[in-house]
Amino acid sequence: DALHISSERQEIEEWFSALAARYDTIEYIDVVNEPIHNAPNGMVPWGTTTPNVNYAKALGGAGTTGWDWVITAFRLARQYFPESKLILNEYSVINSTTTTQTFIEIINLLKAENLIDGIGEQAHAFTTSGVSVATLKSNLDLLAATGIPIYLTELDIDGPTDLAQLQEYRRIFPIFWEHPAVKGITFWGFRYGVWRQEQGANLITNDDM
Repeated sequence: DALHISSERQEIEEWFSALAARYDTIEYIDVVNEPIHNAPNGMVPWGTTTPNVNYAKALGGAGTTGWDWVITAFRLARQYFPESKLILNEYSVINSTTTTQTFIEIINLLKAENLIDGIGEQAHAFTTSGVSVATLKSNLDLLAATGIPIYLTELDIDGPTDLAQLQEYRRIFPIFWEHPAVKGITFWGFRYGVWRQEQGANLITNDDM
């Protein structure tokens, strides 16, 4: 098992090296994606019965901090991409104060070593729908208190009609747009047939294209 872990770690570092050799000027890197809800540690993520592969073990596993594998990944990213902005990305954070606090725990571990440059919150419709504006803003404020810029990385809004979407955009978009700590907003799956089609999350249909 130790030999297998060592081999996996070598493969991970070779991947970092190959990526850096090919793309030496990446402005932003999503170093670790979904460490809470979809970690590569053998967990069974929502919506499936299949466990994830466990390569987190090769990066130190939970270790002494509970998040050693995340810290190691960011150390490698900083080593191989010293000029890039390093991002930690997750979904369904700001709809839950408990999850926000867990996310902040990881952020502060990275911040202590100057390893993190941006907080990614996916802001999908299942994060914002039915959640009060006060809750969303309060948890954004908690993230902002870390001093790390926030990026809404995967914003979509469900709605079977343009009017339904418009009403929800008017409700939540100002919270993100006007928040001083939010430095970027990226829309996700905006065209028909790509993402959350049944929920009507797309902004344009085939007739619009």
